[in-house]
Amino acid sequence: MMQSVSEPGWLNVHGVQLEVVERGEGQPILLLHGEEGLDLKSSFLDLLAAHGRVMAPSHPGFGHSPDAETIDTVDDLA
Repeated sequence: MMQSVSEPGWLNVHGVQLEVVERGEGQPILLLHGEEGLDLKSSFLDLLAAHGRVMAPSHPGFGHSPDAETIDTVDDLA
């Protein structure tokens, strides 16, 4: 079952603005993307959303999330 592609929203985490995609309902599922970024048309998002509420933020500098001055390394991001 293919769900419609929803428009991303915004999330502020400790002063860092992140673009975030949410799909589905139920138990939260946090999806952190790899170095390629997040593909909003990926069927993987819909498959996960069949099992809970998927929350998929774009890391700083990916998607429409702006770079964050406080994040220089993967360790900072973690």
